[in-house]
Amino acid sequence: MSTLQCFAQKTITKTEFEDLVDYANCRYTAKYIESFRDDEIEKENIDKYDKNIKSILDEATIKKSPKFNELEKLLKNNGWSKTFTELTQKVCEKKQKFTSNEMNIKDAIQLLQLDGKLGTQLKNEVERLSQEILEYYKEETQSSENDSQSTDEQGEKSLMEEYKKLKKEVVLLEGIAVGVLVLFIIVLIFMFKKIKGRESIIKIVLGSDRIRNSFAPKKDYSERKGTYNYTLTDKDVNLIVDKVLECLKLNEEEKRSNQPTNASPLKVTYKYLKGKNEKTFSREDNTPEDSFFRISNESNDTADFEFFGNEKEAIARRIFSDDICEIVSGNYQKAQSVEIIKIGKVKRIEGGWTVIEPIKIKLN
Repeated sequence: MSTLQCFAQKTITKTEFEDLVDYANCRYTAKYIESFRDDEIEKENIDKYDKNIKSILDEATIKKSPKFNELEKLLKNNGWSKTFTELTQKVCEKKQKFTSNEMNIKDAIQLLQLDGKLGTQLKNEVERLSQEILEYYKEETQSSENDSQSTDEQGEKSLMEEYKKLKKEVVLLEGIAVGVLVLFIIVLIFMFKKIKGRESIIKIVLGSDRIRNSFAPKKDYSERKGTYNYTLTDKDVNLIVDKVLECLKLNEEEKRSNQPTNASPLKVTYKYLKGKNEKTFSREDNTPEDSFFRISNESNDTADFEFFGNEKEAIARRIFSDDICEIVSGNYQKAQSVEIIKIGKVKRIEGGWTVIEPIKIKLN
């Protein structure tokens, strides 16, 4: 099968797709922020981006990129909360569209496309990313095909040497030919690391010139069909292939059992603060009802502290008091939305949570 045909059938797993989404998020986010470089209003935030974010996004690759939670923290702490909400978070939601066990690479690339205003604004970056992913998987397919061909050639050479030894030691009577070939194929299992499925095994068993010469008498050769009538019956061949597949399966299971289990990625857990008294919240809850603030990433009695809830309701109720929030710009009278400039910190004190670093916000 040609490299082009192999690539057309290339599929990826859910984990591989999520890696692509993370990489796309880094690329799209970086390009979007760069579009504000000459904007005087965003000059301060661009400086923060250059200092704290740019190098991290520039170093992202398909195989290794910052995860969503890391991007969220970087953007919210450096003045790009609106970018996070309008772009980064929406890109991450594409992970939920992977609903099967595997996906064709071209379908995966299609899912990474952007629509609407962002799709128009980032059109060139989307096209560049799509081409990069295509080239990446084409190279991977070519490399895999070359490795398979090299392994097959080496395996058949080693297999023929083993066969010669067996041939010297065993009298090849028709009655024992099947037993010899069974042993022959079992040796094959451990020499070929790229065997995949029944067709591959049958091709190796029946496609070798040496096996053909030994087990297919010339008088049974069919010019019309271009095939050989082997002394092995179809039943014999299927029996051998079933045994090979069983051994391969056991071999793979043994390999997996010997591999260390990869730790599952950490999932961010949020708790919602309630019962505010000045800068202290008296209780925490697992549900967001009647709460505008939440905490995450608890460590040594401290946690990240941020606004979370209906923005218009929060503005109407004027919940951003000086003891827990610093309003960098804007006012309640004209505000329509809330932009988080920097998340704050809280500390557990006597069963409650006390704000030790206020949240910084803009009222837009």
